[in-house]
Amino acid sequence: MLLAKGARDPMSLAQLVKGSPFYAKKCFLEANRFSLVELGLALELLLEADLKMKSGSPPAATFEVLLAELCLPRVQKNVYAQ
Repeated sequence: MLLAKGARDPMSLAQLVKGSPFYAKKCFLEANRFSLVELGLALELLLEADLKMKSGSPPAATFEVLLAELCLPRVQKNVYAQ
């Protein structure tokens, strides 16, 4: 999404989000460590946790499970393949 809005380098990202160029550079470097599939899976887990907390699940327990799911290796399914 940020790429579509013109954030193709750390400086343009910093300007787009009105943030620190140093932080934007660190984010760019870290983002290269993940594939689109991995980022999609992480986003899916975050959305599931958000829904659980909004549905009454205890936030602390839900967050703890989310962290475990994000950190543990998983069999990756391609959420974008059809």
